[in-house]
Amino acid sequence: FEAAVCAPPMGVRYSQDISGNDLWGRFEEKTPVGNVLHIQHLLAQTKGRIVVTVPNSVLFGKGAEKQLREYLLKHGYLDAVIALPAGLCTHTAIPLTVLVLNRSRRTDVIRFVNADTDEFRDLSAKKRCALKNIPNLLALIASKNTSAVAASIPISQIADNDFSLEVNRYVLDESARKLNADTL
Repeated sequence: FEAAVCAPPMGVRYSQDISGNDLWGRFEEKTPVGNVLHIQHLLAQTKGRIVVTVPNSVLFGKGAEKQLREYLLKHGYLDAVIALPAGLCTHTAIPLTVLVLNRSRRTDVIRFVNADTDEFRDLSAKKRCALKNIPNLLALIASKNTSAVAASIPISQIADNDFSLEVNRYVLDESARKLNADTL
């Protein structure tokens, strides 16, 4: 495929046979972790851009998840990491992250964007929310400028942070910015 958009099931674990006996060689890491296998499958099937939602554990987890992050950075496939607010999905209240991957060109700088701010979230009843100002969010993702909610970080700095892709490591949230302002 030229492009793929995917919201795979989260927290699924598969039999070791799935990755171990793969006839098409899609799975670099032999693991039962569904989040890792889904992304590896997308990479094997897509020539260009991939947009995939992941639970935040993929951003900092050990083992197969860390090896996946190292692989994505080593090959320059990761373009952007976008933190979304909790409550967007009707079936869960956990916060999600969008990974933007691109197999058609290599990048050495990753764009981190925190969309979990009042500027981009519209809270509603029962801990649910919706995204707002989507054109502004897309412009922020495409921009190279650093702002209060976005930054472009070189892969070497991410490697120094043990390959963590947590957005709040690179872009301070509102409470952290206030705390920093109070300590100065």
